[in-house]
Amino acid sequence: NVVSTHELLVQIVCELAKLEHIKLSDFIFSTLQLENISLEHKKNLDKFKAENANLKGAKFNDSEFTNPLFCWSNLSFAFFNDATLIGADFEGAILSNVEFKNAKLTEAKFNSPKDMKHANLEGAEITDSTFSNANLYHAKLNKAKLSNVTLSDIKIKDANLSNVFASSVTFKNVNLTKVVMKEIIFQNCFLENVTFCDCDLTLASM
Repeated sequence: NVVSTHELLVQIVCELAKLEHIKLSDFIFSTLQLENISLEHKKNLDKFKAENANLKGAKFNDSEFTNPLFCWSNLSFAFFNDATLIGADFEGAILSNVEFKNAKLTEAKFNSPKDMKHANLEGAEITDSTFSNANLYHAKLNKAKLSNVTLSDIKIKDANLSNVFASSVTFKNVNLTKVVMKEIIFQNCFLENVTFCDCDLTLASM
């Protein structure tokens, strides 16, 4: 059987990840084609550099990252469920259908992502992070916990924000259209130029 260059590259990275004495931070994965790669349950992903890379469908479930760079990469359909990410930078990344369910995001930067449609952050804990110039259409943030988060120039449409706990969150130039926000809690939040259009705020608390 002939193995393609892409398949061989993915196999090499996966084998490197199995070696305990090898730190993936020693490698630069920028611009590489690593579609559907599986790096789950990894604890050695410090300073993971993967800018302008194709990581579509990649699996990072239950892995731990410190200061990873995913700028301008394709992370559509990627999985970060139950992962821990500190200082992650997703500027300009494609994040459609990405999953961060029950993930812990601290000091994350989601600045000008190309696409966050259908992103799933259900149950995520997001702290000291920023979202700017993004479209969160059909996104799921239900049961998420946001603390000291800034959302600016954001459009959220046909999304689910039910049971969200938002503490010290800044909403600036945010447009919410047809968003389900049942039992959402706003605690010490700052809202400037925020539009609620046809939203369900049943039992919301401000």
